[in-house]
Amino acid sequence: MSVFRGAILRFRLGVLAFVAVVASASSALAVSCSVSDIQTVNLLLSLPGAGPPTTGLDVLEIDLDQGGNIACGPKTGTTNTVFNDRIEIGQCIATEEPYTDICFASDTTTTGMTSVMLFGPNMGAGVTPTDDTEIDLEAGTYTVEAVSNGVPIAFSFTILNVGGDPDNQRIQEQPITIIEGDIVKPVIAAVADITVATDPGQNTASVSFATTVSDNVDPPSHFTPIFTVAGSPITSAHTFPVGTTTVTVTANADTAGNFADPITFDVTVNAPSFTVTKTLVAGPNPVVAPSTLTWSITVENTGAVALTTPVITDEITQDSATIATLTPSLTGGDTSNAGTLDPSETWTYSAAYAVPQSAIDNGSDLVNAFTFDPANAAPQSDTDTVGITTTPNLNITKTALLANGDPIPASGVAVGMQITYTYTVTNTGNVTFSGVNLSDDHAGTGSLGPIENCAIETDNGAANDTVINAGQTGITLLAPLDVVTCTSSYTVIQSDIETL
Repeated sequence: MSVFRGAILRFRLGVLAFVAVVASASSALAVSCSVSDIQTVNLLLSLPGAGPPTTGLDVLEIDLDQGGNIACGPKTGTTNTVFNDRIEIGQCIATEEPYTDICFASDTTTTGMTSVMLFGPNMGAGVTPTDDTEIDLEAGTYTVEAVSNGVPIAFSFTILNVGGDPDNQRIQEQPITIIEGDIVKPVIAAVADITVATDPGQNTASVSFATTVSDNVDPPSHFTPIFTVAGSPITSAHTFPVGTTTVTVTANADTAGNFADPITFDVTVNAPSFTVTKTLVAGPNPVVAPSTLTWSITVENTGAVALTTPVITDEITQDSATIATLTPSLTGGDTSNAGTLDPSETWTYSAAYAVPQSAIDNGSDLVNAFTFDPANAAPQSDTDTVGITTTPNLNITKTALLANGDPIPASGVAVGMQITYTYTVTNTGNVTFSGVNLSDDHAGTGSLGPIENCAIETDNGAANDTVINAGQTGITLLAPLDVVTCTSSYTVIQSDIETL
């Protein structure tokens, strides 16, 4: 026959009537402690502010020895009576806060009483009180578990708040049932809420999680945590969408059939969000001559995810072909976590480009694209377009002098005179001319000599941007504002005189 070994429950109470039910594997014994068995001294404890009595404190003694005897009666001394194999619960005798503190005593010095645990509000997986432990218990229901002579026992009691006074906690008048076995629920360890960013290039995030289950009897290995979302099971490394998802955690029962209370935690997946703005802050638009363009670029983190290890590119294209790669410099905004664009941070860059004559000669718009590409988000770009206005124009003048450099006589020319013609070509537009060849519709009856001896008269732009052909008979390139001169000669003949 299974029996309980010497467990004593001692409740210091007012005028209360309790029923104690003793259960074993083969029998059940019910004994009532009547009002006449309990003295009334403890009524003082119901008055807030009253000092605790030091003698005659009423005690309900339930003595579960091998014979199953139960005794009820008052406490006769000022200190706790020592019992072997006991569990003792009640309001403390020697304390200044008799209404708040509960004395919990257990004697585990003998082989009969072991593994005493107290479970209740805010106690997690329970506490193991030592003898005469003073515990500040809030209102709520508590469970005591122990092993008496090798047999698990358990019972519950309730702490009430008397009259709404937080300093007047009392044990509730109720039947006390002592049962054989484990009635304490397992406890699932809390999982902290998780906040992550979306996986790079994705609109979701793979999130790992785990927890453990503890119990007063069964080891953690007995339990398997079960994670569900909206009733559907999930496993660690689950893919979560953007937003907040609540995960519920349950577990299998302990060997006594007790289930843990479910817990929940939230998984929040934040999608990175940022803006890129590029603005021309210096230089002409449209461009009409070689000049310097300066842009300001701002990158603002408008989301809740820090943007890590960004790579920036800045290119200028014309007719869809890249003609320049810029290197913007970071001028401000990276105030914390260097190299990481934190939420609410705005970084500022500056970039400059010297527009060459070749870009103006092309005539198409300059398209400048800045791209910000963090490791944990899709890249974003902004472009700024600068136009080009072209005004091609040439000015050509022709002068004549005698071969010796003298002016043509006012009286006219004579047979045999040699005349030198000088052609002055000026690029008065803003684009470069190429392959400029000169011809002269000469009115003389003789043959005009070849146009030759071309030379750069004035170089107003970049050095060597105007080029004379190898024979000096024409102009390969004539840059804006540059001046080239060429010459030709003619000898006056008789027919010229006769036709004048």
